[in-house]
Amino acid sequence: MFLYLLYLFLHITSIFSSIQLIKVRENINVTITCQFDSIKSSNFSHQFSSLLSFNNRSDNIILWYKDDTQVIGVNSISNNPKKYIINQINAHTYQLTIINIQLESTGLYKCQNFTAKEENHFQINVIVPPSRLHITSSTQLPVIDGTLVSFNCTTERVYPNPIFEWYKNDKLIQSSIGNQTDSILFSSSSILTLLLTPADHNHILRCQVSNEASIDETYTEVKLDILFKPIINFFFHEKEITTNILTVIENTSEIIQCKISSNPLIIPNIEWYKNDQLILGEYQEQLRIDFVGIEKLSCRAKNTIGQTEANIDINILYKPKLSINENVTLNQTDKLVLKCLIDANPSCDHIRWLFNEKELIIQPCTKNKIAEYIIENIDRSQAGKYTCEVKNLLHTSFINEYDGISVISTYVQVQLSTCQLTFGLTDIYTTSGSHVQQFVASDFNSDGLSDLAVGTNAFSTAMDVFLANENGTFGRRMTYAVVDANALEWLTAADFNNDDHQDIFVMIYGENNSAGILFGNSSGIFGAMIILPVVISYVNSPCSIASDLNSDGHIDIVFTKSSTPCSMAILLGYGNGTFAAEKIIPIGNDGCVLAIAIADFNNDDHQDIAVIIDIDFYVAILLGYSNGSFKTPMTFSTGIYSFSYSMDVNDFNGDGYLDIVVANQGNYNIGVFLGMGDGSFGTQITTMIEHTNLVSQFAVGDFNGDGKMDVAGVWDVWSSVRLLSSSPTFVTVLFGYGNGSFGQQMIFPTGLASADYVITNDFNGDHRLDLAIGNFFGGNISILLNTRTCCALEVSSQAYLSTNDFS
Repeated sequence: MFLYLLYLFLHITSIFSSIQLIKVRENINVTITCQFDSIKSSNFSHQFSSLLSFNNRSDNIILWYKDDTQVIGVNSISNNPKKYIINQINAHTYQLTIINIQLESTGLYKCQNFTAKEENHFQINVIVPPSRLHITSSTQLPVIDGTLVSFNCTTERVYPNPIFEWYKNDKLIQSSIGNQTDSILFSSSSILTLLLTPADHNHILRCQVSNEASIDETYTEVKLDILFKPIINFFFHEKEITTNILTVIENTSEIIQCKISSNPLIIPNIEWYKNDQLILGEYQEQLRIDFVGIEKLSCRAKNTIGQTEANIDINILYKPKLSINENVTLNQTDKLVLKCLIDANPSCDHIRWLFNEKELIIQPCTKNKIAEYIIENIDRSQAGKYTCEVKNLLHTSFINEYDGISVISTYVQVQLSTCQLTFGLTDIYTTSGSHVQQFVASDFNSDGLSDLAVGTNAFSTAMDVFLANENGTFGRRMTYAVVDANALEWLTAADFNNDDHQDIFVMIYGENNSAGILFGNSSGIFGAMIILPVVISYVNSPCSIASDLNSDGHIDIVFTKSSTPCSMAILLGYGNGTFAAEKIIPIGNDGCVLAIAIADFNNDDHQDIAVIIDIDFYVAILLGYSNGSFKTPMTFSTGIYSFSYSMDVNDFNGDGYLDIVVANQGNYNIGVFLGMGDGSFGTQITTMIEHTNLVSQFAVGDFNGDGKMDVAGVWDVWSSVRLLSSSPTFVTVLFGYGNGSFGQQMIFPTGLASADYVITNDFNGDHRLDLAIGNFFGGNISILLNTRTCCALEVSSQAYLSTNDFS
């Protein structure tokens, strides 16, 4: 008995410990094979022997089961021949074929030798991919913003239980094994719960289901529909404003966009408010705003769900706004306190003080927004232009950072005891003609003294030369006749043939309107005039000037060529007294050139040209190349109806850059353009003439020896007041402050009935600048020697020329 029970235990254990797993897909025929062992004789007990005897029967009965339900009848007869087919291969091997297997065929199969009680076990899993997907929601779409909604994704006839993946706009938000809802129908589902917001509107919610039977993606989708009141976003320069502050630059005009998103769409009305005041009540998503005096901007919109208002604060950046003491007049040793008041957003970066355009000090900005510059004991050398320059950094996320720089200036005058300027009339010299047309000063006989050459016209057209004595007087007149001329319009002295002696270029008004050169020697004697092959049309104010324009070491000539059209001409010298063919420089204006100056205005070591254009009321600057050609003119206004007549060049503010001074007859003033050193100039600074109504010609120099440039001027030769007057004539001296403006003005008698031309030079070698005055109508010249007794300074030569120098 014991042995029999042991046998049964071992047999049953072996059966359930060997289950063969079979995975198949639907709609195929599946065959499973059973193998049975034959039972051999043994010395078991009687009962066991009986069992063996039974197992060895030739009429063994094979039974087939699915999940303990018999599917094949006794004696191998199928209960369902359309579904199952059985086949005996040999005495020990039997097969069961399941036809067109379906999901419902999944289960535990066994074949049993009923006689021998021997079994084979098979677990058949029919794997089926997900199908028939659909999504339902706990609340029907559309829903209002803020609703909690559960979405249920269901699939039927699937095995094994699949994985559900939820995506929102292709972004995975949940993944889990499905919940098997029906084991008979093999259905499964997954639930996703979302709090829906406007950000979810129009997003695609996708339920994607897969298991090991899946080949292709299986999914279903639903479009989220959320109702919400308008959402407002501000855009500036096509960028969204992500904060509630917009930083802009003052006085700019920009477009701001109020972009609206809503569901349902808004009622067609958008309201714009500036500082809580309605400025626009139409459906308009963008608005052009002038950023002046605005602190807050609002945009309102509404739909059937509600109304929304969005606000942004406007932070306006502006470069420093400055104020400073008005022009200050102090006495010597007084304390100077300059206060520069600063209003800036953002706060200033630093403050820079300048004196006559040169840096004095750099200061940090202070919380009280006041910058001070103090001089405890001021002296006259510190009189001039003081500038407060303040910088801040203007930067927004929509523009590149740049410096906001503001400047404000004031002028400080210091009243000091200076030496009294005086002039003494030494003599009057009569020319060979009835009129003095124009004259120049130069050393014609190489004795170190400045001599005079005078051009005359009318009854005797000639050039007179007066050689200087050491005491400021001049010797007898030497006259050189000029043929075919009604007037000797202009004289220019220079060494044209490189023999170290001064020659004279003359412009002739006569039958041929030509020009020529008289070559000089070491004794101050000039040869006969050599006519140059040029033709000069009639010009309102003929003039010429000499300098090396093409950097070849030879002197060239610039002269007025024509009035119609307005033009100048250049003669490039060969250094032997001959010249290349003239080159025309068109000015391109209806007016014409009244004065010419040559200097290096942009510090490039090339000579530039400045000219006065009469009826257009401006100064034109032609920057030069090294080959004698010039750039397109730049213009600087002398003021409407200024009728500027003469011009000179010097450094009037001590900054090392050349400035330009003009006589504005029409406006009764002297104008100064301060040079920037790059060929450009500042706005004209004007000083009214006190003692004479008009100034036509002037000379520039430091007459009182204070180191600052002064101006000495005479009346207009054609002034109606001048023509009708029989009173004595004067020369007016304007004393420079050293900042481009002029203060005290003094007059000195000329000793002439008419004072029409003036030049300056040191005629007696005492290092003081003297004056020579020309009388157009009287045909004579007076010499005024500078007789001041203090502040003597060396007379320095200048590296620039103008037609005012007459040399």
